[in-house]
Amino acid sequence: MQHIRQLAERVCAQDFSPLSCERRAALLSRLESKPVFLLGSTTVYARNFLAAAKERFDVRGVVDDGRNCHEIGGVPRLSSSDFLRLGKGSIAVCLAFSASGKNYFESLASAAGAELLHYMEVADSIPGFNQDHILQGLAVETASQVERLLSIATRFEDAMSIQTLACILTARLTYRREWLESVNVGPETMYFGLDFMPLNTGETVIDCGAFDGDTVEKIRDATADNFQGIIAFEPDPENFSALQRKYSHDNRIRLHRLGISNRSAALCFAAAQGSFSHAQMGTAPDSRGNSINVIALDSFLQQSPSTVKIDIEGAELEALEGARETIRRHRPKLTIAAYHRPLHLAEIMDAIDQIVPGYSFYLRHHGDFFLETVLYAVPPSY
Repeated sequence: MQHIRQLAERVCAQDFSPLSCERRAALLSRLESKPVFLLGSTTVYARNFLAAAKERFDVRGVVDDGRNCHEIGGVPRLSSSDFLRLGKGSIAVCLAFSASGKNYFESLASAAGAELLHYMEVADSIPGFNQDHILQGLAVETASQVERLLSIATRFEDAMSIQTLACILTARLTYRREWLESVNVGPETMYFGLDFMPLNTGETVIDCGAFDGDTVEKIRDATADNFQGIIAFEPDPENFSALQRKYSHDNRIRLHRLGISNRSAALCFAAAQGSFSHAQMGTAPDSRGNSINVIALDSFLQQSPSTVKIDIEGAELEALEGARETIRRHRPKLTIAAYHRPLHLAEIMDAIDQIVPGYSFYLRHHGDFFLETVLYAVPPSY
């Protein structure tokens, strides 16, 4: 792990960036002096970046073959063939998060004669550009708290978890996605399906952050649709409507349009962002009525859960605090998103230990970007 410490020292010396001051200045100068094309548009990150970039740079178009519109965010939508014709000598910013998308756009930019830059390095080079709650401060907090993050390596049960931790930290401190791709075990096994996190028939699963039912489908597949019950919580109105359309007829699946926290409250909510919709913790509802109700699992659950999944856009620690008695009493298997805050890798593990000592921990990464890292906790009695 010494190389990670050395990377952290370098980041601290470079004003808490994986990029040197000279590198950031050079990137910004080129972005401001050349035509810019954005490659990809489907993610929340891409939409937010487009809104900021078109105000500052000469953005000529957004390349997206999957859409049939003339404009995206007020910028012309271009096909790949359009970009091949127009892109020579330009800057192309890759906003794709999948490895396949990244590889495609790298080849496309090379064929067009454009200089390709990737989202993280470009975002870091723009003074005052605020990323979202996941990526903002990723390198800063990792570098400044590197010893705490490295210390958890000894607490994992297998070598793959240790390797995953090392690659995630290295990627954060370099912005090099190859490290993440090297430990990506794929989305198919995310939450369930791994050998140490099996779902058996008769399971009662609590799904905190059910989105549009993607996790429900994984539970059904893992149990051959033979389970006791699923209790799904999803606060976003659009996502919840999708859940109702799919599962309201199945009396084994209980749906609640609620968020999960450490108390009952109404919170301000950023809605209509797909899987990125999230409560703004500690913030009261705004005047536009963008709010949700949140509850603590301890005060709500009547069933005895065998498995609890939590992926709620940064509020995982609050959810654990509100489920202390549930976890102490029933000792469920836990599968928890650990990528929404840089220190969650350590903090979530500590929180579980404080509730019930003796859980066995595993770490897996299920994507090609700085998302989809999951901490798995198997109870001592399992």
